[in-house]
Amino acid sequence: MACGREVVMNKLGKYFMVAAGCVIFTACMVFAPSGRGEAASGTCQYSTSPLGASYPGNGGCASFDVITGNECSWIVSASPDATWIYNIVQPSDFTDYAAVGPDTVTYYVAPNLTTVPRQGTINVIAFEDGSIQASFTISQDGCPDDCPRDPCLTPGAVCSYTVTPDSRSHGPGVETGVINVIAADSCSWVATTPQSWITITAQSTAMGNGMATYSVAPNTDTTSRTGFVHIGGLFFTVIQAGKAPCSFSIASGSAEVSAAQGSGDVLVAAPNGCAWSASSNAAWITITSAVNGTGSGNVTYLVAPNDGCRRNGTLSIAGQTFTVTQDALAGNCPIISGIAIEHKNLLVTGQDFDNGAVILLNEQPQPTLQDSQNPTTTLIGEKLRKKIEPGQTVEVQVRNSNGALSPAFTFTRPIGQ
Repeated sequence: MACGREVVMNKLGKYFMVAAGCVIFTACMVFAPSGRGEAASGTCQYSTSPLGASYPGNGGCASFDVITGNECSWIVSASPDATWIYNIVQPSDFTDYAAVGPDTVTYYVAPNLTTVPRQGTINVIAFEDGSIQASFTISQDGCPDDCPRDPCLTPGAVCSYTVTPDSRSHGPGVETGVINVIAADSCSWVATTPQSWITITAQSTAMGNGMATYSVAPNTDTTSRTGFVHIGGLFFTVIQAGKAPCSFSIASGSAEVSAAQGSGDVLVAAPNGCAWSASSNAAWITITSAVNGTGSGNVTYLVAPNDGCRRNGTLSIAGQTFTVTQDALAGNCPIISGIAIEHKNLLVTGQDFDNGAVILLNEQPQPTLQDSQNPTTTLIGEKLRKKIEPGQTVEVQVRNSNGALSPAFTFTRPIGQ
């Protein structure tokens, strides 16, 4: 004899009373009518049959069916507040190994040692993402002092598990982690994962307290990802950051070398996995290291001897420009800084013009005078105005008496001058 109520569920999961007062229970449990409360996880549909069951206060044991597709993986676990629903067994060696396809789940309901009715659920959980897809609801009456234990209940331990921590975050590279497991000595467990990028590397025991270790593979995507390790019906969450977007920088933008043969190096900073290349834009600068790299690295180069004027050349490294300036072999070379039309003449300004310097117009020597006040910085091209049409562009150089030639300077005669 047990005092309480017998309750069943309709197909919408709502409860309704079918009997009240003191009733005699002659069976281990009372099933609700068959029904399917379906939920979707990707392409998988999950439901339980029946939707739930009600029990007298002295407990009991039974099973229910999980209905799903043949390729769908799932596990079961009681809700955290329902520790009185225990020894839940799905068709696998351990709770944490996923069942695949439709199958049957058995469970036990412990006696209710209070007079207060209670309710709990066994959740059907998608193995891939840890989401609850269906629930089997159990209602139980209170149990008076003279309430006998149901014969189907064996004295075995009620297994519950705790994992610490319950989650961990990782960087985008290869990393490892440890999960501590707390359980009774007689309670078995195993660590498993549905994610291919998480590997269970070791576990100290499959019974009682212990630990499990795992590793994560590199995340080659820029977005983070989340996975799970299953232990004792619990989900340990693994979060891995995505790799940083590729960005590149070089330690310096330029270098100066002497006229003699020389060498140098450029440090490249880049996230791991980010590829870059290097090339020379000057025939007299040769890259001596590898021209392709990944992540941070170093580019070395060799500069040929300079037997002419001071010169500039560039390297293209990881999308950045590195400038090499090399001194002249001996003395200074002329450099043009500006050109203007003055009356009939062409006025060329710059530096290091020597006595006898000549203006070249499109590589042809022209009549040249040195300014009496600034002979090393100003040259006058006699009557060169008429050789350049308005709007015409020409190349102008200065050649010193020792043969040293300035870099070409591009000049366009303004309209109206």
